[in-house]
Amino acid sequence: MMQSVCASRSFVVRASSILVAAVLAGASLVAHASPPGPEFGWNFEVLDQGISTGAYPSTVYYPLFDQHHVFNQGNDAYTPVLRHGWFQPGFAAWSFETLDGGNSTGRDTATMVWFSQHHVFNQGRDSDQTILRHGWFEPRIGVWQFETLDAEMSTGLGTAALTYRGQQHVFTEGKGFVLRHGWYDPAIGYWQFETLDEGESSGRFTSAAESEGNLNVFTERKWGCGSSSISDGLRHGWYDGSWHFETFTGRPSCVWDRTTAIVSTDGNLNLFSTGIHWWYEQRWHGESLDLGDELSAVNHRGQLIVLGVQMWQWPVGLPSRSQFDGVWESRLIAGNSLYPVPDGFRTNSSIYPPFDQLHMFYRYSSSCRRNSCEHTLAHSWRD
Repeated sequence: MMQSVCASRSFVVRASSILVAAVLAGASLVAHASPPGPEFGWNFEVLDQGISTGAYPSTVYYPLFDQHHVFNQGNDAYTPVLRHGWFQPGFAAWSFETLDGGNSTGRDTATMVWFSQHHVFNQGRDSDQTILRHGWFEPRIGVWQFETLDAEMSTGLGTAALTYRGQQHVFTEGKGFVLRHGWYDPAIGYWQFETLDEGESSGRFTSAAESEGNLNVFTERKWGCGSSSISDGLRHGWYDGSWHFETFTGRPSCVWDRTTAIVSTDGNLNLFSTGIHWWYEQRWHGESLDLGDELSAVNHRGQLIVLGVQMWQWPVGLPSRSQFDGVWESRLIAGNSLYPVPDGFRTNSSIYPPFDQLHMFYRYSSSCRRNSCEHTLAHSWRD
């Protein structure tokens, strides 16, 4: 299916089927942008204020109960926790709870629905060790259960999860900066783990997607981009009965934060990360995109919609960094329009089928002064 990516590749710009929405954010707030109003089609609310921070969000629609779910990192008396929120039609507000207290930290959450079960993965802690925690909801008894997976190897960082051929799959960083892959086969009833692409893939900034019947994973290349003279910083693996790996060479191929893999409505596999977009259409194409950081993507009404954040500062005082204040301005770009929206960081987006709505969750920062801010979970949706 996939051929090695040539270093002399020309980067082809393709924007016809992609609607770009970039949330622009910054630091050192002294004036705050207004949230989006109904005149722009966006609604806005703050969720679980005082506990949820909006960091490391993941979201999914759970069809069994027609529920919309979101996970993120919470702060409970200065202890990081896994916060879980859900919305159900017929109820007036979101409900929230802390899951797996004392074990899960809520960092790098990944969630999915496997048959009728809802699953979440995130980083946990066991004494001074980072671990991969896995939770699942048992609808018959109405409770969450948790376990540690791959305790001796997986760190729970850079986690990506999906279903493939009836199995659960999870990718995460392993100790020693390796890519760990786990899968649960219901026929045998337990998890199995392996290290993939040892010596090349770091397991950081991982995303995964199924395309053309193959399981695909993207991750940072070990020691690539900035850590040495190597400028080829992205690894791609695909499983078609056995694993194959390749390096994306040339620019743009550096990944500095989370990657997002998604199959668009035209059937093409896409990958987004800070400043880059790759897509597979008979061969790999790449382009540089000024979409900002921490991108998420979702298909909605025949369009591939990309959401992200950027940092902008306007100095209003002394130029010294130690005495710097700035104006924090946030904007949403959709097509050729520029809309004011809340400042955000690390977006995650989804579609809520009962209302056919586009939703995004992100970290909302308020009461900021210099480099100190109060963070909470923000939710915007477009009817």
